[in-house]
Amino acid sequence: MTLYQMFKAKARLCEETEFVKIYRMTVVDKEYKVVITQKRANGHTVIHCEGNRIFWEQVPWFPRFAGRNYGDKVPIYTAIPEKTCVTVFAVKGKPDGFVGLDDGAFHCADNFSDRHVNVMSYKRFMRL
Repeated sequence: MTLYQMFKAKARLCEETEFVKIYRMTVVDKEYKVVITQKRANGHTVIHCEGNRIFWEQVPWFPRFAGRNYGDKVPIYTAIPEKTCVTVFAVKGKPDGFVGLDDGAFHCADNFSDRHVNVMSYKRFMRL
C-alpha cells in the first residue's frame, strides 16, 4: 500500500487556512502531516522555499502590461519540522518550478526525509 493510498484511507482534516489544508494520519507507529494547497498551480506559478516558509509566486501572463517580469510572493505556509512527524507538502496542479529545495529545511520527493519538509507536486505525491 502506497503512502497516498494510506492518506486517502486514514487521513483526517485538522486545519484549513485560505491557502492550505492540513491533514494528519498515523501509519505503523509513524505520524504524518500532509499539507495540500487549496489553489491549483499553473505554468506561471513558482513555489519558493526560503528559510522556514513556502511562498507562492504568480508570474504575470503579460509581463509588459504588468510592468515587471516577476509576481508577488505570497507566504502560504510556515513549516515547522517536527521530530515525531513526517511532513509532506503537496502542490496541486503543474507549477513552473520549485526554488530552494534540498537547501535547508525543505527536500524534494527524490530525497525524501523524515526530518525535513518534503515538497512536491500532488501528482508526485500520488506516486509515493
